[in-house]
Amino acid sequence: AEALTAAERAGIVHRDIKPDNILLTSSGGVKLADLGIARRNTEPESPDEKRFGTPAYISPEQCRRGGVVDGRSDIYSLGATFYQFVTGRFPYVADTAEEIAKMHVAGNLTPPKEINPEIPDELNDIIMKMMARYPEDRYQTPQPLMKALDIFLRNYQSGKSKVPSL
Repeated sequence: AEALTAAERAGIVHRDIKPDNILLTSSGGVKLADLGIARRNTEPESPDEKRFGTPAYISPEQCRRGGVVDGRSDIYSLGATFYQFVTGRFPYVADTAEEIAKMHVAGNLTPPKEINPEIPDELNDIIMKMMARYPEDRYQTPQPLMKALDIFLRNYQSGKSKVPSL
């Protein structure tokens, strides 16, 4: 989420957030890699332009022709990454990339808590908001996401929320 804040400040949308592009440094930091399909927020997208992204993590608007792709798309993809981390599976599973894309667009996401009942309600709610079907229903920028995660972690550390070892 901090890397998304830096991208936002630079006016960049990554468009391919996924585990392979999140690197841990030897000092415990996190870096966001592979800006190969990133673009500036100010660059208009043609309705006929081919959409890119990794099917398991792609946002619904990246799948739709003419969909506005902005920082909220990256929040969605980070949510899909988080979903996989806490459940051990992709948010949507199908035989083809096209079928997976259609599932992202349809937005019938199984809450992570239904797959892993040990996930605290607060964490389930954060992930579900990150992966909301419509961008206006997600965190609008990385800052409120980081605040929600910080509150969750403080509650966990104080014993107000229980988190299984994931």
